[in-house]
Amino acid sequence: MKMYENKGFLRFRPNLGRTLASLVLAIAAAPVWALDRTTLTNIHETIKDYLAQEVVSRYQTEPDITVRRLDPRLKLKACDQPLQAELRRGSKLVGTTSVAVSCNTGNRWKIYVQADIKVILNIVVADAMLERGQLISDQDLKLEAHDIGSLPQGFFDNTGQVAGMMARRTIKPGDLINSHMLKRPYMVKRGESVNLIVQTPGLRVQMKGKALGNATKGNNVKVQNLSSKRVVEGIAVAPGVVSISLN
Repeated sequence: MKMYENKGFLRFRPNLGRTLASLVLAIAAAPVWALDRTTLTNIHETIKDYLAQEVVSRYQTEPDITVRRLDPRLKLKACDQPLQAELRRGSKLVGTTSVAVSCNTGNRWKIYVQADIKVILNIVVADAMLERGQLISDQDLKLEAHDIGSLPQGFFDNTGQVAGMMARRTIKPGDLINSHMLKRPYMVKRGESVNLIVQTPGLRVQMKGKALGNATKGNNVKVQNLSSKRVVEGIAVAPGVVSISLN
């Protein structure tokens, strides 16, 4: 095949043009495999049903699910059994996720399909200015509807989970409250007077003591018995109360 230059442009011989035209027509006429409509519908319905059940089981609310478009050139043989679905390892149940859909009998295959899951829940937010170190009450909180797919981990959906906790930092009205903003309040504080309760099988003795450290509920703390001056270790069980069990 020869070509030659004419006024600065490269031109092909006439027979080359006919060859190229034939090639284009051949490509256009080549078969493109289309995904069977029934199989496509089954894939979409399987994903939606699976995700809806998982969301309702975990969050007790109906989600809004959008299955993303599959490549129409994808060729999958029809499955003679119901399709199976499961979350891809590492995927989450809200926001954008990935679902493995598989045919496990006969014509076996597996594909991964992306879906967007919108879950609206009432989330705990601050209803007042909360200063660092402040003990939070139920009156300081309210619930607001949010799509949890866009929220950081550690949010709360019940004010009772937050009331009684202490603000780790300043929290402004309207701020969504998560676990990183909170800490458990001290039941016992260093230097404070505490009630020291000593329990043995069939006997309970109460005396005064002085806390030698801070402790949240259920944690160990050392206490000095004010009568004997002896230092003992017990468990903070309530504000200003330390229990020592002698079994």
